[in-house]
Amino acid sequence: MDTRRVLASAVVLVSLFVASFAGGATPAGATNIHRLEAARTPNVGTGSNDLNDVAAVSAHNAWAVGAYKDTTLGAYRTLVLHWNGIAWKRQKSPSVGTLNNHLEGVAATSANNAWAVGDRDTASGFRTLILHWNGRAWRRQTSPNGGTSDDELFSIVAVSPTNAWAVGEAQGSGAVRTLVEHWNGTAWKVHSSPNVGTGDNQLNAVAAASASNIWAVGYSFDGAVYRTLVEHWNGTAWKVRTSPNATTNDNILYGVDVVPHGPAWAVGYSSNGTNYRTLIERWNGSAWKVHSSPNNGSLDNSLGDVYAVSASKAWAVGYYNNGTTSRTLVERWNGAAWNVKPSPNVGTHENYLGGVVATSASNAWAVADYSNGTADRTLIERWNGTAWKVA
Repeated sequence: MDTRRVLASAVVLVSLFVASFAGGATPAGATNIHRLEAARTPNVGTGSNDLNDVAAVSAHNAWAVGAYKDTTLGAYRTLVLHWNGIAWKRQKSPSVGTLNNHLEGVAATSANNAWAVGDRDTASGFRTLILHWNGRAWRRQTSPNGGTSDDELFSIVAVSPTNAWAVGEAQGSGAVRTLVEHWNGTAWKVHSSPNVGTGDNQLNAVAAASASNIWAVGYSFDGAVYRTLVEHWNGTAWKVRTSPNATTNDNILYGVDVVPHGPAWAVGYSSNGTNYRTLIERWNGSAWKVHSSPNNGSLDNSLGDVYAVSASKAWAVGYYNNGTTSRTLVERWNGAAWNVKPSPNVGTHENYLGGVVATSASNAWAVADYSNGTADRTLIERWNGTAWKVA
């Protein structure tokens, strides 16, 4: 799975691990759908199709983005799906050149203003890719690069039509460094962002409560293990905020969300030295603290995204391994505790969730992909207030 290439760069270890499993039985706490294709979700061609993120303007207007494999060209192309209140349909989206193009993050402020970010391959490495929806069509926007070899954007948040932030990583001749870009209503520009130490640093997700209260999360590498990285925009500058680690092994954050005038949540995984376990951290207004989070079984569990509906309602999604394959993982915050909620799977091969959004307590979307044994196919699930269903 491309799985939001969330797990890009440093998280290749996760992708390699989960990709090594195939087949499997129905896990406890989850529903298995005995069919290989979820016909209601669009795919392009017979090659792999992956969704990495989802955003919603309303219950009747949502976007999901990722990439599909053009088997004729032999390269990935941008993939954009739109929910019109009745069905998910593919929207035309540009790709650059004949090499790989991926979309990793999406954000929208209205029916006429949406952004998608990612990367494109060139002969000299990855370059940033930004697309804009103007209400009629998706168009490529000029986007800067902070490094000279590999630059990728993994997440975007739009505060208003004239204020948006995108985060990722940039690399020159040395270590990977954080990449932050800002839209000022006229142009995208690289914005100064801090790093921890001299090793790799990467930002995987960004979320905003207001124009002067924005969080970005990811990881830093200290030469031995990956450590959580949290940065905050206070309206003037980005600054590293102290963030805990659950273990002395690898800890990485993949998703973040914040409730205006309320808590912020960050999710990912921590390693106990044998397996990955869910990692949830909470900002209580003065400090980030590791929060108790459940796991499904004793093997690998990882969370890729989080969305807070309110201070007492939030969703986190990812995957867990049942010993033979990867299954969808959905957790819900009820104001007192995080609990695993049953979530469907398509077929008997790998299933993952990497992006989640909600418009109300009774309407939420989660996206990523599943394997039909030959290729990855898009997976979209919806919460109807009672249960998660394959869309």
